[in-house]
Amino acid sequence: PKTPKPQPFSIIILFYSIRYYILTNMISPDFRNSQPVDFKGPAQAFIEKNHGTELWLALQPSILELENIRKELANASVYKCDTEQLHKFKELFGKNYCNSMLLNKYFSFGPGAKQMNLKFIWFDSFSTDRVESYSAVFDALSSKFNYGVCLSRIACYMSLEGDGIKHACKYMQQAAWIFETLKEQVSQLKPGETSPDFTSESLSTLSNLMLAQAQYLFYKLASDKK
Repeated sequence: PKTPKPQPFSIIILFYSIRYYILTNMISPDFRNSQPVDFKGPAQAFIEKNHGTELWLALQPSILELENIRKELANASVYKCDTEQLHKFKELFGKNYCNSMLLNKYFSFGPGAKQMNLKFIWFDSFSTDRVESYSAVFDALSSKFNYGVCLSRIACYMSLEGDGIKHACKYMQQAAWIFETLKEQVSQLKPGETSPDFTSESLSTLSNLMLAQAQYLFYKLASDKK
């Protein structure tokens, strides 16, 4: 992915504000916490009613896999400083993003007779405010946010020995791109689906912060080689 281009002034301020702090620490946002989702009940009721039992039996293994992934994702914050687990959760959040986008393509969610009665519940990473929605896109974007969190936290807690600093720099750049692209996507959510960490201002700040840390790591790598 292309590295976003932040405003020059803001990136300079961020760079100099963390240049000494980063010698011992780097900064990463916390996860958006989520609640497990009961896919089986609502999915079975919807599919059997509208498409028959045969289709439900064919889709049941995939639906149960979705449910199991969501149960596991609810534990991500427990391992927020464990780089090995963060790599695992990064893949799971990426998979859940793809799954939710597919669900949005093929199913309609809501209380209507022709809809799957299933809500997605997430908690803002800054304020911990509870936000719930019938939108599978809202679920997908929350997973994408956490994918970026995984990248940045891996960079924060991994060893910088050897080629580690190069990989940490790459992860910070990728996290910056994730938060930058989320800005436009969250603007399409309904008002009740947004919260402090899903604002353009917050996502811009996170993107610039990740990029500033990536630039510092690059500077440190060049400095260490002298």
